[in-house]
Amino acid sequence: TLLLPFSVLGPFVLSLGILLLVFVAAVTTKSKRCNLAATSLDASLGDLFAGWAILWGAMSLALWTVGWSIIHLRLWIQTEILVIISKCSSRLPLRVHSGIAYGTGWRHSLDVWAVDFTKAGAEATPLTGSIDVEHNLAANGRPVIIFCHGGMYRFGSRTAARNVGYAWAKDGRYVVVLPNYPLAPWGKWPKQPLALAKAIKWTKQNIAKYGGDPNTIIVSGHSAGGHLVNATIANKTYLAAEDLDWNDVRAVLPMGSGRGIMKTNTSRCREAACHWFNLFTSNQIRQDASPCLNVSQEIIAQSATAPPPLIFIWGAAEAGPYRRRSRFAAEEIARRGWPQVSPLELPGEGHISFISSVGTTQDTLTPLVSKIVDAVCSTDKNDLHFSL
Repeated sequence: TLLLPFSVLGPFVLSLGILLLVFVAAVTTKSKRCNLAATSLDASLGDLFAGWAILWGAMSLALWTVGWSIIHLRLWIQTEILVIISKCSSRLPLRVHSGIAYGTGWRHSLDVWAVDFTKAGAEATPLTGSIDVEHNLAANGRPVIIFCHGGMYRFGSRTAARNVGYAWAKDGRYVVVLPNYPLAPWGKWPKQPLALAKAIKWTKQNIAKYGGDPNTIIVSGHSAGGHLVNATIANKTYLAAEDLDWNDVRAVLPMGSGRGIMKTNTSRCREAACHWFNLFTSNQIRQDASPCLNVSQEIIAQSATAPPPLIFIWGAAEAGPYRRRSRFAAEEIARRGWPQVSPLELPGEGHISFISSVGTTQDTLTPLVSKIVDAVCSTDKNDLHFSL
């Protein structure tokens, strides 16, 4: 918590430094060229235009980073206040178990958000939506949601999703796990899905002590995190590395994962996560990261366990290419034989808004997630399909 302001303001300070360097370089270059007697008016105007274009690009980068910083800082302050209030509550005291190591690698850490019913008031009970879910909670613990943050595989952390942890855990209905995972350029694929598989394995082995049900784990993520959970579950080799299988996950909810999907000219379903900083070191690894290319009717038929329900969620106000890619991924995976695929488009929501609004009065995602999780807990997962 103490280091978060530095991690938020760091990119902003860096962008300002880059902006200053670009400005100095542009001014210096322009000054030198203007001193050349042979420089024509057209060349001078061209140089001036190029200098301002570079300056404008750097300024846009700085403003974009400032926007992200403000969003994260607002969510951090808002969630910190709510957590403090919850800790003082005698009815449902929310506890945040922070910085737990789920592996030995870089960024192999997670937070667990859970209400501590041992310290709750006598009248405290989880706020559930159905009798079947209440029975499941009493018998086995609460459903567990693993949520992976976004950030184009280049930045972000579990702290950026604190509003998700608070909103989904505060009523005692669910236990929420927020893992970190390796980032580019140091974290090359497949370090990310192997890390997520480790986080799932840790959750199954340890979540009972936090009041969670190790047999009811829902895996979700936003943006790059949405692509990550989709790719990890679709390619069973990542799960197999931790002796896991499809039956260890009750449902998968990729959110806004269209930003992490790329179609090429050679194949409509050759899609992968954001490729900045050389995240993928070969074409084979690039294909391994594709949810579509690792799903087929043959693979599903040969599997001893059935695939979990796959529910794609994205905002109707996201940019056109991202909406189309999210829908394409859902349709392509269904065409390749995945038995339970549900594409859900949130009306009026953009790529950032439906995550940043979680826990606020404009929250449209939490009711939908609650509906899905309750259905997973009370229904045979072979019969699950959803619609808005």
